[in-house]
Amino acid sequence: MNILMIGNGFDLEHGLPTKYTDFLKFIKDFNQAYYSPHNTTALQEFENIYFSAAFRSGICPSDHETLINALRKLIYGNLWINYFIKVHDEHLFLKENWIDFESEISSVVQAMDRLIKYYADYRLTGVEDTALYHLCMETLTKFVDKESLEIDKIKANIKPMIFDLNRLICALEIYIEYYINHMNIQYYNPDILYNAFDKIISFNYSHTYWRLYTTIHNGANYHFVHGYTRSDLRFLENLEKSPNILENYMPGNNMVLGIDEFLSDDRKDKETAFLPFKKYYQRIYKNTTNNYKNWLKEIDTNPEFHKRNTLYIFGHSLDVTDGDILRDLINHNGINTIIYYKNKKQLEQQITNLVKVLGSDTVIEKVYGNDPCITFQQQRKREVKTEGEVLLQSTIWELNAMPSPGKELDKIVLNYINKKIEQKDLKYFSSQHTVISLFDSLQKLGLREKFFHKLLPIACELPVNSTFDYEQWAYMHFDNSFKCDSDTMRFIDCINEHNSNQVASNQSTDYKKIKYDHISHQRICLDKTHYSQLVKEILSNLDGYYCGSYDKYWNYLVKISCGPAKKIAREAIGELINNADDDCDIIQYNHLLHLMDEYEYKNGS
Repeated sequence: MNILMIGNGFDLEHGLPTKYTDFLKFIKDFNQAYYSPHNTTALQEFENIYFSAAFRSGICPSDHETLINALRKLIYGNLWINYFIKVHDEHLFLKENWIDFESEISSVVQAMDRLIKYYADYRLTGVEDTALYHLCMETLTKFVDKESLEIDKIKANIKPMIFDLNRLICALEIYIEYYINHMNIQYYNPDILYNAFDKIISFNYSHTYWRLYTTIHNGANYHFVHGYTRSDLRFLENLEKSPNILENYMPGNNMVLGIDEFLSDDRKDKETAFLPFKKYYQRIYKNTTNNYKNWLKEIDTNPEFHKRNTLYIFGHSLDVTDGDILRDLINHNGINTIIYYKNKKQLEQQITNLVKVLGSDTVIEKVYGNDPCITFQQQRKREVKTEGEVLLQSTIWELNAMPSPGKELDKIVLNYINKKIEQKDLKYFSSQHTVISLFDSLQKLGLREKFFHKLLPIACELPVNSTFDYEQWAYMHFDNSFKCDSDTMRFIDCINEHNSNQVASNQSTDYKKIKYDHISHQRICLDKTHYSQLVKEILSNLDGYYCGSYDKYWNYLVKISCGPAKKIAREAIGELINNADDDCDIIQYNHLLHLMDEYEYKNGS
């Protein structure tokens, strides 16, 4: 089982503006547009910047004004938003463009809690702790007016704090769903693209992985730890009829934005005034589930999974706030962990945070012990997608995201697809894989026969991409069955039949090279079974090698043998020699041992 864990760094790696500072800019831009003297023009410009893609997709309410009014109700007078803007402006004054919502929420909540306790102690003892009082007031007067912090009024702040936190979460959902989830993604990361993941655990609210990689890694199970944005927000249309915006908005929202437990053991179960701010409470209340625990049970109960599981962590800081989940996964028996880092600065932060989560002794043992199971690996540089890839992925996303058929949307999208088919724009269709994904989306809309005969010739003119499995396009049906649609299966069969009659192209060879290159750069140890299979697979490629590829394949094999398979390679090759019936195979295995000796001598290992 391969598990991918992603944090906000994953979205940032793909060029998406998902920092808290980006959201605050969105809020400031909205306020400037909404309260502009030239209101109509300014709001149109705002919509064009942030919502144009969403409006074109047909997901947004038909009345654009509805969305703007919803934002107005969520943002206006919001205690948290106003406070974050103040703090961020202070940071900008110091030439620091950053803010952490969760740490700021924690600061305010703890200051409010301390001030309430200060007043209680003062009433009992009459003793003033002036230093504590001024420290609390320094934070809280940025949040609410000083009058509301008086001894008889302070507890009345808690309810509006909770209410405005929910308003903030709703505004954040609109930003991500209407803007982030509809942006054209210009990049992909090779570490993600050329790996196969069975499970995805996401700390993000966005659908970036699903949008970009699902056509490649279809069939993976997802777990959104902190919830996710909804694709259907049509209930916004009824907000004007409700006196309370949250009556319609919040019931379907499962996004978690909160803080960790800050009270001591003797207080945390008794004092519950600030409970709605805590992540564990929100996870329970919003039912974000713990799917990953079922994955761990699957590992424990399935003998095939023993010692063959890898946790890949990408774009996650390993912060202690997510420590419970990190400990469950990293400390689980039979799981090796690869932690990707972007640069040395991030690596430093990740090591520091990991020590806080696991403890220094555990980290040392898992990284440098007799049986190491944690590897830090620098992530590869992201690569720019071709224009065709970007456009087609966007089209597929629009087709899949439609809540219901819309005539105008259908016309725009279908006319565009038909135009590209007529032009035989192979650059746009990009690959056989994406053509299958496009057909799969179209046949679900009832257009199977029309586009079957249109898209199949396009797929056959694209470079051959080996054989495709039905499972890559399998999905959960209403009856809880998990399978590929029969029409898509028929389309795949025709492409596979075409490919089987073609000589393997250089493109498919290049794909193998990319795969072997990726394995050779892994720092996690391979087991003997996996390594032996790789040796046989790579050597089989040499039977009909392409010009210039012979030495390259041997080079990959040596790097894998002296790298991720170093501990078991010689023993595994010895077993292959003993079990070989073909003399030529024995010669190849011995030649590999010779090349390994030469490589280790030259590299001093």
